[in-house]
Amino acid sequence: MVHEQSGINNAYATIIRNQRYIVYDNAFLENLDNHAQTKWASVSVLAHEMGHHYRNHVIDRQGSTPPKELEADYFSGYVMAKLGASASEAAAAMEKIASARASSSHPAKADRIKAIVQGWNYAKGSTGTPATTNPNTAPQPQGTPPPAAPDASWIYLSLYGNQAMNVYLSDDGKTFNPAPLKIEQPFVFKFEVYNYGWLRFDNNANSRTYKLTHGKDYAVVWSRRTNTWTVVEVA
Repeated sequence: MVHEQSGINNAYATIIRNQRYIVYDNAFLENLDNHAQTKWASVSVLAHEMGHHYRNHVIDRQGSTPPKELEADYFSGYVMAKLGASASEAAAAMEKIASARASSSHPAKADRIKAIVQGWNYAKGSTGTPATTNPNTAPQPQGTPPPAAPDASWIYLSLYGNQAMNVYLSDDGKTFNPAPLKIEQPFVFKFEVYNYGWLRFDNNANSRTYKLTHGKDYAVVWSRRTNTWTVVEVA
């Protein structure tokens, strides 16, 4: 839900009575548009707050962190491209309001603009940034924007074959969600419950299950010996 609140001179994502909200000050957004000289500035701010909800940043109630902000910036750039904004229009708000220096809660302006442009490029199909999904959430369609800056604990899953395919991932070993793999485009993700999770090639309890661990890379390859797909850890 979206809620207007005058006088806060801000916009933020929050949870109120177990419902997701974006709270905004309309005067703040209008002033930002005037300052940036584009209507897209306010839209990008709201898209950024949507990104916080999309990435479930507010659930832990721990406030802002640089990684969270970069993911929301990336999402904002992705959405802005889909809405028809140029890359410069997508970054216009951040050009005006971001701090040049990083803090304990927010990245530096240059890093934030870089994340926005990466998201914008991904939406336009002109980036090598890998796709991702969260196995702990409902399945997402292909083209879902990846996180802006995955760290070393994320898993890179690469497909070596002739055509795209789906695998099934789970963080609890019970519920498996489809994950689309594309040729020459690593699928990047991190399990939420433990620092490991499970992969199957079919959403069937009798299918062989592979254990994947954070911080390691894996390849999906065709085994001539067994005449089946298999998962191999990449050194």
